[in-house]
Amino acid sequence: MAAHAHSYLTSSPAQPFALRRRQSSDPAPPLPSLFAMSALSQQSSTSPGSSSASDESSPPSLLFSSTSASPASSLSSSPSLDPKRSSLPFPPPFSLDAGQPTSAAQSKPSPTQVAVYASNIIRNEAYALLALAARLAPAAHPLHDEDGAYFGHTASASPSSSSSSSDDSGEGSQTGELMPPDLDEPVSGGTRRDDVLVESRTNVAFRQCVDLCTSMPGHGKILVTGVGKSGIAARKMVATFCSLGVQAVFLHPLEALHGDLGVVCPCSPSSPCDTLLMISHSGATAELMRLLPIVRPRVRSLIAVTRDPDSVLARSCHGWLDAGTGVYPAGMPKGTTDEADSALPAPTSSVVSALAIGDALALTLSRLKIGWDADGKERRLQFFHCHPGGQLGIQLGREGRGVDVPSTSPLAAPASAPVPVA
Repeated sequence: MAAHAHSYLTSSPAQPFALRRRQSSDPAPPLPSLFAMSALSQQSSTSPGSSSASDESSPPSLLFSSTSASPASSLSSSPSLDPKRSSLPFPPPFSLDAGQPTSAAQSKPSPTQVAVYASNIIRNEAYALLALAARLAPAAHPLHDEDGAYFGHTASASPSSSSSSSDDSGEGSQTGELMPPDLDEPVSGGTRRDDVLVESRTNVAFRQCVDLCTSMPGHGKILVTGVGKSGIAARKMVATFCSLGVQAVFLHPLEALHGDLGVVCPCSPSSPCDTLLMISHSGATAELMRLLPIVRPRVRSLIAVTRDPDSVLARSCHGWLDAGTGVYPAGMPKGTTDEADSALPAPTSSVVSALAIGDALALTLSRLKIGWDADGKERRLQFFHCHPGGQLGIQLGREGRGVDVPSTSPLAAPASAPVPVA
């Protein structure tokens, strides 16, 4: 068959194709609409006496010239986008004056003012951690300072109770100071019933979350999700869980709806294996609420990490981890927040609290996994298996091989107290 085809092609004379260049005056069926559109767009730039024949005789490359109303030129000719006509009331980039006229003395603070402001930021974040520790401490072992005074927070109860007791407590509930509680008041957020201290809501909720995590099967893992600064805190939680030998994966709430739900263990749809931690300071993040009904039947437990146990997210989950800062917006003046800078709602103290409660959960699960009564050396060796690199890995490896830690190591105690510099 191939030979017959070859003989046919070689025997038949080649007929040349007639090539003819299309002239501009020839009609082009696919382009009349294009010519019509170009003619309409050039009506403003052409004179009234010019005919449309010049448009039809011009090649297509000249139809959209620099003088025609192309998309780019229409954007530049827009009155709202003209750089000469626009007068933006916004301050220049990286300007802290916000366009307000200030004097030279007010625009530049003194070094003392800068140091005081920075120390107040750190103090407020430290207060958020102390308030969280006071709420988490059991009633039998409340948090106390070096002098033996108990730490009690006047606003550690629910927002309704804090607002009702604001008149009696004075400025303590609004300024957010750690004050020794009254003998008639509960310690560490607990309640007193017939001279019996009941555990605080934070303490009970934390133990419930520990039980939810320990009830997972051996191949189950912890999923952590969040958006914005909460998402960054979630990634740090995952890193801490993994370094302690607890399987954890970060799940982005938006990417989860576009295929990342595959990280959820699908071994048994009727009996899920994983636990999902959802971080949201407000407890009403739209991205998490959109993910909640989709991921609920796929996981074993849902835990909300938020400040309000009565929020929409917390009520929709099986457990709740207290990540509050100790100051509730209900008892605060208008225009203030519960962050490190009360005038700015930048996530600062809330992120610190979320990281702290996440570290507490991770270390608790790690100790339960290794053995609660295991000595420190065994726990360090278990940590070395997950963290063999870096300076920590070198020191832990030497300790595991029975090598003495050198005196220059940061893990070794100093031989003598540092001499103060005069």
